[in-house]
Amino acid sequence: MSNLTFHIVIISVMVFNSSMNTCDTFSILSEPNFMVHTIQLVISLVGITYFFCIFLNSNFDKKKSKKILGVINDANEDLDDEIALGKMLDKMKTDEFDYTTVYIIFANGANETKISSNKRKEVFLKLFTEIDSDNFYINNTEVHLITMDVIDNIKGVNFDVLLQIAPLCGMGTNFFTSNTFQRRVVMGDLTNPNNSLNLSKSWNDKSPNKAILDKEFNDQQKILSEVPSHYITTSLSRNVPFTYNMITKLPESFQVYIFNKAFKQLVERVPPNLSYCQNVTIGANLPTAKAYLRGWDDKNFEEYYNNISDNVRNIINKQVTEFMVFNNNDIFRKALRDIYLVVYYITDSIYISSDFSVKNLENSEEAKIKFLDFIKNNKSNLTPAYDLLAMHIVLENMYDVEVYDETFQDELTKELDYFYG
Repeated sequence: MSNLTFHIVIISVMVFNSSMNTCDTFSILSEPNFMVHTIQLVISLVGITYFFCIFLNSNFDKKKSKKILGVINDANEDLDDEIALGKMLDKMKTDEFDYTTVYIIFANGANETKISSNKRKEVFLKLFTEIDSDNFYINNTEVHLITMDVIDNIKGVNFDVLLQIAPLCGMGTNFFTSNTFQRRVVMGDLTNPNNSLNLSKSWNDKSPNKAILDKEFNDQQKILSEVPSHYITTSLSRNVPFTYNMITKLPESFQVYIFNKAFKQLVERVPPNLSYCQNVTIGANLPTAKAYLRGWDDKNFEEYYNNISDNVRNIINKQVTEFMVFNNNDIFRKALRDIYLVVYYITDSIYISSDFSVKNLENSEEAKIKFLDFIKNNKSNLTPAYDLLAMHIVLENMYDVEVYDETFQDELTKELDYFYG
């Protein structure tokens, strides 16, 4: 019997005795039925207390019931995965995190990417230096880091939520057939997968492995089609930014990493031979670049373009034309030119050749310093929030909506700034 039960019994006996219709304690003890009544009372109270404790334990277990979250990510691709994972780890340290087990799964990434699953895990561990193992606890949550070479070893797990913030290329189907999923949240438009890099946008009819990728993707989606899903459209995600305030709330070492990544994202383009180069340049890189020059419209860009020196203008046009060897159209050309103008406006640097990369930018170290000063002085928004949106839906259990589209832009922009800014 626990101390609590014992004290309840003693108090109850005292109350029982005091309620006897007598004023003489010794006369109570002399009553022949006293022991019988007392034993009956004690048995009843023990029974009541026992079932009351079961009830309490039952409710405690319900609060701590096992919930499992899987997060498929491609850290080190952009910077949104790292921020999303960081916010999840922060919430784990509180009593408001809903999951007892989390699988952080490092995907291969988009088709033809050069970053491996194991490399993504290495970057994660370098960024979150307090983690030194593939299996660890944060507060009361058990966490496992999973790479593609061991993904098929995960079997028989009933995931309450599967969060997909990365493409599933090269992941196969075994993971999805060997486990069960109660809910799926996707950063990408499930009704228009060719428009989402996390779905099937990273290959097209010109891709040599198109047939293999199509079959894998269709098989995966068929398995997951029965899982209740929530997804964020590209039209929404590209218009909800990481604000300057959000970034400055991160740990200082994390801020340095994010700002360096932001500089690289502005300066570098997807290699022109990749099938999704044009789509990413127009749909993602251009809006991100333009966001640095708030208030600029096409007229402003034309005025700036016409006012730069003839030499710089000729260099820009020549390098853009050389870059467009695989895709030659006016929309793509204008996107590349306008991004180049933003780079030149902020850093006062041009590229050495049409290899649009940090290493090929003149005076790249000085250019980065100018970029960081510009960000600080203008409190510029960085890349769109992308994966943080999907993570926010999971962390805040926002499952009453199936499709988050552009109609939620104002609401979610304010909400993300409130929670993380």
